[in-house]
Amino acid sequence: MWSKDEKGIRGSYGRMAYLEDLETAIKIVADWTSRKSSPTELFMAFWDKNEELGYGHKD
Repeated sequence: MWSKDEKGIRGSYGRMAYLEDLETAIKIVADWTSRKSSPTELFMAFWDKNEELGYGHKD
């Protein structure tokens, strides 16, 4: 199904994530829904979390 590299290691792909990251995302969405916010505010909540974690943004 997935290919391994020359060392026998199978890399990850886009649908794989750490449970801690998923829990953080669920908390952001749960908070957003409880406040009945706009989609823009959800986007900004994830933007702010990415900033906090030091992830870059595309211009």
